[in-house]
Amino acid sequence: MFDTLPVKAVSCLLRRPDQFNLSLSDALPRNESPRAGDIVFLRSLSSDGCVDQIENSHGLMVRLYKGDTFVGVLADRKTGYHISGRIPAGPIANGDVLALIHCDGLAAIPICIPTHVGREAMQLEVVGFARGRNTAIANLADAAPVDPANWAGRSPQPGRMLFVIGTSSDCGKTTFMANINLAIKRQYPEIRTAGIKACGTGSNRDKQAMLDANYDCAVDFVDCGLATTYEIAASRYAGAFTAMLNYSQAHSDLVLTEIGGDFLEGNAPEALRILSGLDTACVLQVNDAMGAFEGLRRLAALGLRPLAIGCFRQNLVSLSARLAAEAYGDLAVLDNCDHVAMDSLATRFVRSTLADRPKAA
Repeated sequence: MFDTLPVKAVSCLLRRPDQFNLSLSDALPRNESPRAGDIVFLRSLSSDGCVDQIENSHGLMVRLYKGDTFVGVLADRKTGYHISGRIPAGPIANGDVLALIHCDGLAAIPICIPTHVGREAMQLEVVGFARGRNTAIANLADAAPVDPANWAGRSPQPGRMLFVIGTSSDCGKTTFMANINLAIKRQYPEIRTAGIKACGTGSNRDKQAMLDANYDCAVDFVDCGLATTYEIAASRYAGAFTAMLNYSQAHSDLVLTEIGGDFLEGNAPEALRILSGLDTACVLQVNDAMGAFEGLRRLAALGLRPLAIGCFRQNLVSLSARLAAEAYGDLAVLDNCDHVAMDSLATRFVRSTLADRPKAA
């Protein structure tokens, strides 16, 4: 049966698809001990679902219809806005049914689909599992472009770093990452910058957005063999994040990191723990004043105080006044789409981080 099924798409999570055996004729019918990152052949059981397309290994969105077969990845996911899912605890075999929980090709059992999403998840039949080289089942970690085994052996150098963290998903962190680098490049074009997507749900889009914003180097946790950073042991995640930092420092002068969704899950606390010991600057991106106060409290507990607070959903004058009323009147509040404000923040960051480098003319 396997030989007759064409593979329509390969998930974007396979950064080196040529390093895996993606022949259906060699697929294994059963996975006794499923792991996050295991590579699986799946067939759509319908043409409908709240996620009905996947990003392929070339960065193109591919629509899935009933009967389509594609290469996906097992992973856990937790989110406040869309589908949360978990990997089955026991064996998974040919004929079992999972669901498509993200457009990167993640397959899992849905835990919760918020009502506002409006549709159920697309049902997927397990066809088989990609055969591994050193283990029975192939896993993303088998061909990680930034292998923690090679890049996590030493501690990152302190300084010359900035991170942005937000109080929720979709609060402007990725936009900040793009615009702060464009502001740096406008004024200091000779400075090499690296962008890191530290945690969350894997895709190629955030990494590509950083490259589109003229980062000289971009890396994410998928490059380290992780499909998501949910339900990953803190020790394993620490190795992956350390690898991302070391790789970025080896290819740049300044490293800028996006942490999130929020402070709470997906190993964001572990990323914060690591960065808090590396003399790094930070920016807090918020939706409102209440979120800002909690974010500031959590950063202060780590000995951190942001250079600025970013927000694009609130009146900045009102937000500044509410912060001032709580003794935060000295913090800059900015819209990360305001080029003048971002240029000013970029100058402040570069001057404080690279004190021996004069401002570009």
